[in-house]
Amino acid sequence: MSGILIIDASKAQLKLEKEALINEGYEIYGEACSIQEGKDLFFGGKPDLVIIDSDFPENEVLEFIESIKYNKDTTLIIIIVEEKKMSLVIRAVKHGADEFITKPVDIRELIYKVKKIYR
Repeated sequence: MSGILIIDASKAQLKLEKEALINEGYEIYGEACSIQEGKDLFFGGKPDLVIIDSDFPENEVLEFIESIKYNKDTTLIIIIVEEKKMSLVIRAVKHGADEFITKPVDIRELIYKVKKIYR
């Protein structure tokens, strides 16, 4: 396992998710507060899981998900979305997302989904 890349516009949420994952024994590959920063980190290495928040422009999120699958198709992706954006989940899955979590993020659900996706 080479680690998890977390991309979230909220530094507070990013910190919360990172600490919870570390406490569960997961390695954090990197963290980013923008899609561009996430791309730079992703293409600079090989995280095996990307957790991406949908608070960025939808087209940027979808293009990034698609580029992950195109370039490193074994990388797993979890997208975090607001319940009212369920249509984004459908499009994200079509572009290559493996799992989703609705907001507000329940850390227990995040840990469960990460464990599930690594099976």
